[in-house]
Amino acid sequence: MRLVIVIVGLVLLIGCAKEPLAVYSDRGVVEIVPIDSTVPFSVPDEGDEGWHWYDPGVGSRDVKLKLKEKIGRPVWINSIQWDLFDIEGDRVATGVEPIVPPLEIGGGRDTTYTLILEVKEGYAQALDKADGHEDYSGKGYYRFTPSGKDVERGVDIGIVEGYLEIMVRKAD
Repeated sequence: MRLVIVIVGLVLLIGCAKEPLAVYSDRGVVEIVPIDSTVPFSVPDEGDEGWHWYDPGVGSRDVKLKLKEKIGRPVWINSIQWDLFDIEGDRVATGVEPIVPPLEIGGGRDTTYTLILEVKEGYAQALDKADGHEDYSGKGYYRFTPSGKDVERGVDIGIVEGYLEIMVRKAD
């Protein structure tokens, strides 16, 4: 009798799902790779003497990223998240670059995307302090994470994150 109750209960539990849940193991996978291995930033010291959070100095660079679909399925990329880390691995800043309309990448193909990155005075100060010497120079790295959908399945893509080393120095 107990077995009958357990089986009936299990059938009722399974029947509570609104719709069947699909799991696709063959969804599109996108790898993101910066074209350059290291990018230097010159950050001006505007406002108070020294780099400080909320001072107006900003250094910017155009960074080219290669986006490659790895398993042969077409995908749409709708944003790229970036995270800036110091050399100790502590997150300094984060942001998202929306891509409108979404960037379509054919199965097994690649494309390049140019992203404008900014290093503000506060970011530069954090990178400078992390190396133990406050000498208006420091190192860190950006992590890039694409997000998007598999065109045919409509599910989130798999990702392979990319990393870019940066160097900051005080602008002359």
